[in-house]
Amino acid sequence: MPLAQHRTSTNRSLAVFFDLMQTFAKNFVVTLLVFSSVEEIKNKNNHLANSVDAAQQFCVLQACDTELRPLAEKTTTALGTQSGRSAVLFAYDIAITPIRLSMDRYRMKTTAASKMQMTDIARMAGVSVSTVSRALAGSKLVNDATREKIVALARSLRFSANVGAQNLRRGQSQTIAVVLPKSSSDQQPVSDPFFISLLGELADALTSSGYDMLLTRVDEERIDDIESLVSSGRALGIVVIGQWLHHYALSALASRGVPIAVWGAALPGSNYFTVGSDNRLGGKFATEHLLHCGRQKIMFLGDTRLPEVALRFEGYRDALIARGMMVNPGLTAAIPFQAAAARRALDDLFSHTTDFDALFACSDLMAMTANALLSARGVRVPDDVCVVGYDDLALASQVHPTLTSVRQPLADAAQALMRAVLEAREGGAPTTVILPTALIERESSAARVAVPRTSKLSKRAK
Repeated sequence: MPLAQHRTSTNRSLAVFFDLMQTFAKNFVVTLLVFSSVEEIKNKNNHLANSVDAAQQFCVLQACDTELRPLAEKTTTALGTQSGRSAVLFAYDIAITPIRLSMDRYRMKTTAASKMQMTDIARMAGVSVSTVSRALAGSKLVNDATREKIVALARSLRFSANVGAQNLRRGQSQTIAVVLPKSSSDQQPVSDPFFISLLGELADALTSSGYDMLLTRVDEERIDDIESLVSSGRALGIVVIGQWLHHYALSALASRGVPIAVWGAALPGSNYFTVGSDNRLGGKFATEHLLHCGRQKIMFLGDTRLPEVALRFEGYRDALIARGMMVNPGLTAAIPFQAAAARRALDDLFSHTTDFDALFACSDLMAMTANALLSARGVRVPDDVCVVGYDDLALASQVHPTLTSVRQPLADAAQALMRAVLEAREGGAPTTVILPTALIERESSAARVAVPRTSKLSKRAK
């Protein structure tokens, strides 16, 4: 739209707005308020005739848009009747439409011609390009008022920085890759509640610190492939969730200088950053609690080939030995984490193994599955069998009965993993962070009531 035509159109809209509102204004004060405000906006609009800078034109249009609305609200407040207020808002809609159409034309024009550049933002804000760059990056080197002005202007113009191009120019990325290895024997899905919980905490930790998160899955047989995430520039470092059975492959990656941090167990000879909970103490807490509840035949559920599970089993064994008891191989079962496989294994287990009065499961999902299968067999939790899980997911307090569980501090874990991968990026010496665990007692492991028991599980399950 030519400048003269735009000025005429906008002034006409302002005149209509004033006439309509004056009609409903019942006193001189309201009329004067409307008149002075409209004239001020009209004067700004007239400056368009003297401007050949499209950016300045947009600033005037934006001022008209932002100033008309509070004017309409002030006028409606001064008016006493609902009909008067409705009419003023109707007049506002009539007046504002051509102004917003002009703003949309400006946005379409700049988008079609070329992407809005930082130089445009800088010219409109009256600052340098470097100041715009710092402001949009949230730098504290830019004062609050200037930063807010630049951010508001960029938002109104729908400007977004090309992060990929910036990373290419700087030779670095602001993305951290999060890798979930998968095994052909235990296809634990991304939708697993533990994964979802930890990934959510990681996303919060990374984005609040200005980093993006790239989530990917890799077959355990091709774990070396994750090196390309860094070498290609897609990520500045890698967080691996779980060691599974590839501790040596992860060590080889770290030896080649790949910045990685691993959520898992502290293993001897590890040369990569490790963050994990105190799995051994967690296993001991769970078992001691079940012993304290009067249980003597405690079944351990978990695949001890996995480092974290192996440590939980050591804690289970520590608690038994402290009571003068030995581990009964018949009360251990290598149950996988994957939900469907765990259900099949537990169903088969309960069909053949009956003489136990407590379960310690190495995940909450495994414990909840066991609860459901026991209930279907007529076994009462906790009256007949106490159950303790591991992780203390949000679901643990929602199921019935609510689940006693060993809590892993996942929010702290996410922060520690982020710090570890950034330290690995800087070439720091590998460290191991062991986070505290805690037993959260709920309904699934109430203390045994002193009632005579003569029947075993096989007799109860009819």
